[in-house]
Amino acid sequence: MAINLDTKYENKLAVTIGGKDYDILLNDKFVYDTQHTVLVVNKLQDKLDKMSEDDFAKMSLEEQEKFADDIFADMRKEIVSFFDKFLGDSEGERLYKYYNEDTEALGYVLGQLNKLAGNKQKSHRANKRKEYMNNKR
Repeated sequence: MAINLDTKYENKLAVTIGGKDYDILLNDKFVYDTQHTVLVVNKLQDKLDKMSEDDFAKMSLEEQEKFADDIFADMRKEIVSFFDKFLGDSEGERLYKYYNEDTEALGYVLGQLNKLAGNKQKSHRANKRKEYMNNKR
């Protein structure tokens, strides 16, 4: 009797994002790119958050606006590119419009995908440990 190992490990996730259903493959590339994009976006957000009030006050209003606009544009570009890569061409921009042109909403969705991918990996490791312990008995 053959054991079907294909049924032992599931690395696909069905999600609805922006009113549309997607099947996401939680492979190494997805996990890496999700984590990488989250790190890049967080670093950009930190750049904005860590700007001291004194340094910000030294800028003209136009410079302050440009600085903040550039940070948000860079964050949006990173997240939109991620969604285009994994959900399909132009999906990142579609989602940006779906979420009322809100970069933070896109960041939230990205964060949730990152969390789901991490949970899936933790679940697989926990199952492997459980099987190992059961087999030792």
